[in-house]
Amino acid sequence: GEVGDPMRGPNRVAALLAAVIVAAAGLPHRASPPIPGSDPTGQVDSSAALNTHLRSRCNATNPDGRGPKGAVAPAPVVIDLAGGIYRLDSPLRFDAATVKCVGPVTVRDGTLLAGQGLQPEEFLVEAVDYIGARMVGMPLTFDRVVFASNFTGGGLLANRSSFTTVTNCNFVNFATFGVWSSGADFRLDRSVLMECTAGMEPCSGSSLKATAVYIDGADSHFNRNVVACTHVGMVNANGDNMYHQNHIWTNCRPPTQDDGHNDSNQLGFLVSGGSPQIDGGAIDNCHLVITSYRGVMVTNTHFNEVAQLVLAPPSTPPQPITPDGRCQYWRGAVCSLRVVGNTFTCGGASVNGVPGSCGRIVQQYTPPQAMQIEVSGNTWENASSSVCSQMDQCVGAACAHLLGDCTGAPRNTSPQPPRPAVLGGTWIAAAKVVCTKHGFTLRGLAGLPETERVAVVTEALLSPLARLRVLAAAHQTASLLEA
Repeated sequence: GEVGDPMRGPNRVAALLAAVIVAAAGLPHRASPPIPGSDPTGQVDSSAALNTHLRSRCNATNPDGRGPKGAVAPAPVVIDLAGGIYRLDSPLRFDAATVKCVGPVTVRDGTLLAGQGLQPEEFLVEAVDYIGARMVGMPLTFDRVVFASNFTGGGLLANRSSFTTVTNCNFVNFATFGVWSSGADFRLDRSVLMECTAGMEPCSGSSLKATAVYIDGADSHFNRNVVACTHVGMVNANGDNMYHQNHIWTNCRPPTQDDGHNDSNQLGFLVSGGSPQIDGGAIDNCHLVITSYRGVMVTNTHFNEVAQLVLAPPSTPPQPITPDGRCQYWRGAVCSLRVVGNTFTCGGASVNGVPGSCGRIVQQYTPPQAMQIEVSGNTWENASSSVCSQMDQCVGAACAHLLGDCTGAPRNTSPQPPRPAVLGGTWIAAAKVVCTKHGFTLRGLAGLPETERVAVVTEALLSPLARLRVLAAAHQTASLLEA
């Protein structure tokens, strides 16, 4: 190109990459009705044309400027990019003040390419205060769109704007965030997010700085996405959000060379707030780090090779626990942590054919309190690195033994004395159980003669025995056991 041509150098590389992605995704290169004033070849800035077209289409479906309650049949608006590449020197903006659509809006089938005019703090698309209580259920949707940030700014910003849906999209070469959302009911499905697209070796170094997905909203869903070759993968900063079947591989180091040392981009998933449910995905050669403990669930997830589940200290130092029946997560307690049914496998760089690294759980934080803890039912290719919960609750120094080796580890036992049971009005601290052909015989009942009493019960009612409340007369066969 000529000197000063915006399509030279990195711009042209990003544009060509976007075109390849469009072709690979099967996006149609067709001549639909053109967007007035735009350039679908990506040579000229189309930001003003796209913003004007969006507002014109919305005004046409809502000529009276009515709110959603005044629209009997809200009309959808579709912005069809028709397989084109649209250079943006300023964001495509959605806001309630100027975008008067009362129905769903869909942007589809094309590439948005950051031009030289896009500022580092800006995003290709910015939805700020667009969809809130005024438009419940009327989503803003992006389908089969390539967000090519061209190493400038971010991809999609949904700030205080709910009901945004992103499907089958690609976010590439973002410098800050691929997606940043503080709205509720954000949905990201079957999309790919990559800060670096130059291949594994070039993308595995220390030059990466961006975050693929940052979520500060609630009630959002992230399904079947791929996050790769990015400094930080996903961050759940707030909200009870759900993550299902996502493949996260931020590290991007060739697996046959990766021994877990000198990796640059290991933070695949960070839980810094909220109560996320992480299920059915793969943490591939990177780390899932938890620093906020209020009902975090990690289930049915594959931790591969150098992957780790890290229980890290909170950003705020823990405080002394006060008398309170609740689990005090706000003081640094670990509350309702459930890590169940996951698989930790080995691989990476090998020595004499033996895998050199194995997925594992790393406890870096000893909390002042923990309640309702379940780390169990996981499988380990390297059994010597197995970790299970040794108790379901603890306070103070006992929490140092919250987790331990799974071999022979008791399940769901508390370091506090068990609640006593009652037999004929006498409190019992413990009892020894002996199996007989008639059922179970209880021996050593505190405060009573060591006469045998046969209690025929189901096994389900006998777990754990120390918490059974036995109601019967002192010298009669127990007729009722109540857990």
